[in-house]
Amino acid sequence: MEKRYKEENKSLWKISELISRAQKPEQVILGISKEAARLLNGDSSFIWILQEKNLNLVKGYKLSREYISKISLKIEEEFIKKNIKINQTFSSSNIEKDSRIFLPEILKKEGVVSLICTPVKAEDKLIGILTVFSKKSKVWTKRESRIVNMLAEQTAHILERMRYQKHLEESSIRDGLTGLYSRVYFLTRAREEIARSSRKREYVSFLFCDIDKFKAYNRIEGYTEGDRLLCQTAKSIESSLRKEDTLC
Repeated sequence: MEKRYKEENKSLWKISELISRAQKPEQVILGISKEAARLLNGDSSFIWILQEKNLNLVKGYKLSREYISKISLKIEEEFIKKNIKINQTFSSSNIEKDSRIFLPEILKKEGVVSLICTPVKAEDKLIGILTVFSKKSKVWTKRESRIVNMLAEQTAHILERMRYQKHLEESSIRDGLTGLYSRVYFLTRAREEIARSSRKREYVSFLFCDIDKFKAYNRIEGYTEGDRLLCQTAKSIESSLRKEDTLC
């Protein structure tokens, strides 16, 4: 019993260390996926997180690309249809005889016999799934259920914190009205691009735009309409940019 608690504490310490080092959500979920497999004596693991703008986070540990790709698409389809209703941890000691399991034929190719799956929730909203697989027929214990729940909670907490930090960073360098980058950010990026172009002996271009008679437009139409015009102009220019362009 004492050895188990030591293992759990060691894992929590590793996750805390991972959080302090990780700069991207992908690093976090891969690290948690590995720890989940290790702590539960699993052979592999999988984590899928719903993100904004359909940029879902998906990481598999010791799973083939085929399985990761197919199960990701299946989960995404079910999320869109709102068919996924995982409110609590569930386990299966034999996936072939369990109708709840997605794509059992693909899992069988991976050598998976049993699994334990838990929802990842943020503010009681389902945002993802964490699953640990075993190549043996296994009855998952209450302790293992508690651990996988704990890891799912850690995942949700970490991702929410990273999302909030990103929001704060974006807010500090973007204009509150148009959403474009601020003057401070422009000056920083301009210095970086000029330095880069000098090193590589390449050209860098700056395009300055102005709205003719904007002051008069504000006076006649009112500041609300002036703000709307600024936003429309920003959106119009932004839609024609290349990936490497920056609009401030």
